[in-house]
Amino acid sequence: MGIELQLLRLVMDYSLKGKLVDRAYIEKLVDIVVSNKDLHEYVRSLTFTDKLDKSPDKVTCGGYNFLRHDVTLDYESLMMFIDNQSYHFDCLFNPTEQIVYRNLIVTQIILHELVHAYQDKKADDKSDNSVEAKLLRASFYFSQLCKNPKLFELLLRGELSIEEFKKMGALNFELYHQYYDYDPVERMAQAHSYKMVVSMLEPVKKQLPSLYEFENATYGEELLKSYEESWNQGLCPSHVYLANVGQKKAWTSLDFYDADSHKLVDNVISQFELVKRLYMGLPITFKEFTAVDDWVKSSNKFSI
Repeated sequence: MGIELQLLRLVMDYSLKGKLVDRAYIEKLVDIVVSNKDLHEYVRSLTFTDKLDKSPDKVTCGGYNFLRHDVTLDYESLMMFIDNQSYHFDCLFNPTEQIVYRNLIVTQIILHELVHAYQDKKADDKSDNSVEAKLLRASFYFSQLCKNPKLFELLLRGELSIEEFKKMGALNFELYHQYYDYDPVERMAQAHSYKMVVSMLEPVKKQLPSLYEFENATYGEELLKSYEESWNQGLCPSHVYLANVGQKKAWTSLDFYDADSHKLVDNVISQFELVKRLYMGLPITFKEFTAVDDWVKSSNKFSI
């Protein structure tokens, strides 16, 4: 049985009983993904906390630590997020879809964090020379540095001071938050997790038509995110991110790169289909953006 079907059975088992996700659900979800994606070395523990940010303008539901290889979730934050989202969109769904929607909200958030574990594994695979893997390594440059034994040799020999290392970490943290919306790691984790949600719903799309349409539109939104803003600063989200976090060489080393931006865009278009370019935050045309945006805006999500 494929991973999406296993996840769908888990979601529907809870939803048809009128049950919201609980810790047992979350643990089962994590187990399904870790087992199917062989992520045991990259998800070593699952921790529940009530200490994550719950400020009025930001509720943090969870996170993945690339050094400790653990997932942290705040159940209270998850419930707050469910309440906020369902308040806006419940009117679109029938009673069954409403409970499935609530459970999918949490499912997607957890999938996002587990995709980070998958990305971590992909970045560590030195035999993977795909554009996606190269983008991940460039975005993970600080955590990859921290994993490198040579770093500790430099620290032990005094060639790199603890103070200098702390400054590097602080700068990485600052740039990550400043350019978060353009970060290939975050954009791909969102898109990948929503694609999984849509794939999960495929077998029941006739039974849950409004929800299926809504989740498809949300997936499209995630693919388009930050493109318009990136055009004011560069070619695309991934280009803007790498250019501003000290990873310009990672961009120019990609096999489609050309100093002539028009040729670069032509090279990318010839190499990757539109959805793959959107997924990786690579160049698209304005016409392509408009077509996808019009499709997203025609969905029920924008009928409210």
